Amino acid sequence: QLVEQGKLDEAEDCYRQSAELGYEPQPGLALCWLARGRTPAAVSAMRRLLAETQGPVGRSRMLPGGVHVMVAAALIDEAREHADELAEIASLFGNPAVRAMAAYARANVELASGQVAEALGQARESTRLWSDIGSPYEAARARVLVARALRELGDEDSATGELAVAGRAFA
Repeated sequence: QLVEQGKLDEAEDCYRQSAELGYEPQPGLALCWLARGRTPAAVSAMRRLLAETQGPVGRSRMLPGGVHVMVAAALIDEAREHADELAEIASLFGNPAVRAMAAYARANVELASGQVAEALGQARESTRLWSDIGSPYEAARARVLVARALRELGDEDSATGELAVAGRAFA
């Protein structure tokens, strides 16, 4: 959340401390780099991380970041592969949080590829799932995708309403 709040120096310090303690600082550090405009570094880090990470549980933790970075880098086919893999993992486990992450990832990819109606459906599903499990921050992030899709469809008033709800949750 520090990255999304724009507290990049603080976030990078936390990730460095994590690495010093023997924990993988990715994908969070790659998201910091992306926020700083270091897209090639973020892409390289995510590719390396995903190549190293085995098993569905580990991959389910890394794939959402991979989708985010690849969409931001306009590597839509690669992002779609990661979103599809995450959806497969979600189907296997049925865990609502993983299903919510998969729906969010698919919405992000579909929005980036111009499939707005599909993006809207996936974003709404992600919002519902996050809300059902009591994760207001993640639900608000999904609402932002709903708003972006609505705006693309020309429904500015509904988009503004979704953003207002998300803004209250973020506050």
